[in-house]
Amino acid sequence: ARSEFDATLGKRFPLRVLVAEDVPVNQQMMKVMLGRMGYAADFADNGIEVLRALERRHYDVIFMDMHMPEMDGLECARVIRARVWERPLAIVALTANVSTEDAQKCRAAGMDGFLTKPVKPIDLHRSLEEWGRRLDRPPGSPATPPSGTPKPNGTPPAPEPVAAAEPDPTLIDQVTLDDLRDLDAGEPGLLQSFIDGFRQAVAEHLPLFRQVVAAGDGEELRQLAHRLRGTAANVGAGAVAGRCAALERLGQAGDLGAAPPLIEELEQRFHQTIGAFTELGVVKL
Repeated sequence: ARSEFDATLGKRFPLRVLVAEDVPVNQQMMKVMLGRMGYAADFADNGIEVLRALERRHYDVIFMDMHMPEMDGLECARVIRARVWERPLAIVALTANVSTEDAQKCRAAGMDGFLTKPVKPIDLHRSLEEWGRRLDRPPGSPATPPSGTPKPNGTPPAPEPVAAAEPDPTLIDQVTLDDLRDLDAGEPGLLQSFIDGFRQAVAEHLPLFRQVVAAGDGEELRQLAHRLRGTAANVGAGAVAGRCAALERLGQAGDLGAAPPLIEELEQRFHQTIGAFTELGVVKL
C-alpha cells in the first residue's frame, strides 16, 4: 500500500518538533507530512529564528536545512552545540547533497543525522520514531511497530491505489509524484497548491537568474539555483531540478559563460513539466 502515515506516532512519541526551512513550498510539505503523523511543528526561516525559538521553549528534534539566509544550518548547529541544554536535543540535517563530505560537515557541526531532500514520508517517520526511542520519553509508552511502513494494531491494510497514468520519466520523478498523490488523497487540493508554489517560484527565479548572471555574481547564482532546486525536487520536477543543479555548479565554479543557454533550457523544461502534469490530470491550468 502507498500510505506511509501513522496518525498515532505523535501520541506514542510526543516530540516537540522545529523545522528550519526557508522555502514556503518545502515548509508546507513538511507541515502536512508531520501533521499526518500527529505532530504540530513550529517553523523557522533561518538559523537566527531557530535560536530565538529555542529561547522560548525546548524542542526535542530540529529538522535543519543546511542552506538558509542570514544563518545557515551548519553555523546554527555549531551555536546550539556550544550551549548547555537541560534535555537532549536532536538535530537532523535536511539536504539535497548526500556525499560523504556533506555528511562529515553535518557531523562536525554537531548534527545527529540527515534526511535527503525531497524528504520521503517513510524516511521522516523512521527519523521521528528513532529519536522518539532515543530521547528520554515518559515511561509506559506503548510499544511501537517495527521500522518500515507503520501500521497501528487492528488497522487493516490500506487498499492498493488505483493505477495512475505514468509521467514522462525524463521530466517527472514517479516516486515523488506518488508521495504527493498520497498526501493529496488525505487532503484534496494540496497537490495543486504545491504545483502552484512551484510555478510561482520558477516565475520569480528566472529573471533573477538572468540578472545575477549579467552582474557576474556566481555566489548569488549558486544560492538561487540551490533554492529553486529544492522546490522543484519536492514536486517531482526532476528535469527542472537537474538544470538547477547544473546552474548551482556553474555558480560555485564562477563559470557563468555557460549559464544563459542553461537558463533557457530550464525554462523550456519547466513548461514541458507543467504540460506533463496537466496531461496527467495532476493540476489544472
